[in-house]
Amino acid sequence: MSKIEYAYPLDAESKNYIRIITEFEEGLKDLVVIYYTTEGDEEIPLVTYDLAHEFPHRDIRYLDEKDKRRKKRFEVSIDEFYSIALDDINQNWIRYLEEYRKVRK
Repeated sequence: MSKIEYAYPLDAESKNYIRIITEFEEGLKDLVVIYYTTEGDEEIPLVTYDLAHEFPHRDIRYLDEKDKRRKKRFEVSIDEFYSIALDDINQNWIRYLEEYRKVRK
């Protein structure tokens, strides 16, 4: 089993964190992509893409009530899911941050 973890900044307060687990000959087995922002010393996850609950899905975590989190399920391969997650966060992180700030008011 091979595990890769990395993060890269989106701006001074935000970063994207990625954890990938692969198994020899089987390829990608687990994936977590988390978009964080920071407030002071606290890292706040805003959007997560992962394989928990046995299926690829996205959670918008800043919406407090679980039924309002806009959990979105994806019926794609794990490799495709990885690309979707990175593309979404790279293209929409500013919108997610603005929505989070509105909810926090």
